[in-house]
Amino acid sequence: ERAAEIPDTAVVVALNADDVATNNEAAASLDLTMQILSDRDRDAIRAFGLDGPSHPIPGVVFLDEHGKVVDIVKGRYPGRPQEDWIIDRLR
Repeated sequence: ERAAEIPDTAVVVALNADDVATNNEAAASLDLTMQILSDRDRDAIRAFGLDGPSHPIPGVVFLDEHGKVVDIVKGRYPGRPQEDWIIDRLR
């Protein structure tokens, strides 16, 4: 379980344009420990610049302890499993 490698000071949540029930089913089927927030209107997704023409663009948003955006990475990190570089970045 990679979640054990996330520092105690970090909070990780997912943001998805699907409805709450779909997100809950996905979290259960994938055995996710993080919460998946539903953004059906894509307000937050748009605000982070992650709204593609037909569906949201995969990305990671890093916020500081005050909720200020410190970085947004769009797409997936090439050549490396995404969870590796996210955990590295959170350390």
